[in-house]
Amino acid sequence: MPTPIVELFERSGREIGVFRHLDRNERIAIAPNFERVHYRAGATCWEQGVAMDFLGVVTAGTLEVRRHTELPGRPVLLAVLSAGSHIGEFSMLESRPSFGTVTAIEDSELLIIHRAKLEAFINTHPHAGNKILKGIAGVLSIRLQKAIEKVIALS
Repeated sequence: MPTPIVELFERSGREIGVFRHLDRNERIAIAPNFERVHYRAGATCWEQGVAMDFLGVVTAGTLEVRRHTELPGRPVLLAVLSAGSHIGEFSMLESRPSFGTVTAIEDSELLIIHRAKLEAFINTHPHAGNKILKGIAGVLSIRLQKAIEKVIALS
């Protein structure tokens, strides 16, 4: 029986940036490494500054990422994540604290893979691991480009 991540990949695998280069067999191979996590509407999923050791794919619901600033009570909205979005790609390259506080705007579900499991998968499936790292680099490149465009627009 297909797992939720295999079903998600079958529906939208090419749209999920980090995993878009994997073929069907590679998606099936990585699927058992994921686990489901549910958050109720209004719940804080994790706080800014907390170390992240996983990559998450939103399968349902909406999450908001806000960064606290020097101005108390005035956090900056960094992202709104919906089904197919992912979070935590920075933590897959190097253990880093979360850039912002993540809150569930509505009941939400993520499929997450912890860093240790992803590293083990990459070690046993180096070709697929290379594709995942290429996907992570692509996503980070797009996000950096968008951030630069925002800075330019503000100047």
